[in-house]
Amino acid sequence: MTDILARMNESSQDKWREAADSTTGELDELVKTIKNDDLNTEIDRAVKCYEDCVKRVDSIIADLKLQLENDELAEVERARKEAEDKERREAEEKAAAEQEKILRRKMEEEREKAQKEYELQLEMQKQKLAAEAEEEVKRRNKEERDRLDAAVSSRLASSDGVALVAQEASAAPPKQQSKYDLGNWKYADLRDAINTSNDMELLVACKEEFHRRLRIYNEWKSKNSANRDVPPTRAPLTVYNQQKPSSSSMMVSRVQAAPHLNPALTQQRYFKVSFATDNKKKNGGSQSGMWYAHFNGQYIRRQLTIRPSQKPQLLVAGKDDLQMCELPLEQTGLLRKKGAEISSNDFETMWYHYGGKPIQEWTP
Repeated sequence: MTDILARMNESSQDKWREAADSTTGELDELVKTIKNDDLNTEIDRAVKCYEDCVKRVDSIIADLKLQLENDELAEVERARKEAEDKERREAEEKAAAEQEKILRRKMEEEREKAQKEYELQLEMQKQKLAAEAEEEVKRRNKEERDRLDAAVSSRLASSDGVALVAQEASAAPPKQQSKYDLGNWKYADLRDAINTSNDMELLVACKEEFHRRLRIYNEWKSKNSANRDVPPTRAPLTVYNQQKPSSSSMMVSRVQAAPHLNPALTQQRYFKVSFATDNKKKNGGSQSGMWYAHFNGQYIRRQLTIRPSQKPQLLVAGKDDLQMCELPLEQTGLLRKKGAEISSNDFETMWYHYGGKPIQEWTP
């Protein structure tokens, strides 16, 4: 009975301990009574007491076994429920972890998508700004060309300018017929053809016509100026003093004879010429200036003029034509002036030193 009681859970032990102790006490009391009483007179009562105790012991043992069985069943049920609860919690935790993983992956995908959209918008914005900047540059260039067109056109058309063009054309010696009739082309048409044409013959013809008109205008301006004795400022006087007459027939024949193979029409050449200025030195002599020129084929592309105590003048064809040397290279004295030609590196060094900007790839 004690062994059975010890195998019960704590609550069952508390429940049955008093009954077990009471039964054990009664058995001990019965044993004492049997030992002390006269067997002859009390035998029947002792037997009856013993039988009653045995019945109570059997009954309580049966109850204890039933309680123990119930406790074991309850323990099994508790363990089963605990296992089920543990399995359920693990499943819930696993599901929650999987859900969190899915949520994090979704959030990461959304973040990457938002980042790509932002980068795409940023790139589109950059492209838009670049396109707008390019359009602005084109607009400004067009405005500058239009301004120069208007200036040249108005100056050529004013006073005797138009008559001078006609006179020069009529007075010029007959030249070989060209495949292009550019006499009626406007300044803007000539400049656009020079900037955009891929036709070598047309491009060279436009350059010749353009600079022919500039020469006519400058000659007319010089003849009609109040200061006609003042030397031109577009290039040193030595460039003009040593010029030789143009040969239109020779120029046309060069154009017609495979101009893309003629290096004289595409070669990049650079020159440096010193010239005297109006500034006087302390000892009474004149101070010298320096004139740098970059010729693209026969015509000037860039020009740098350095005068003492003055800001350097940087000029680029297509923008500053009216202020630049208008003569073809062959008609200047540069090719015959000893030491005038310099290397491209010498020119570029001075150009960038005085703040010149890089130019686009040249077109012949």
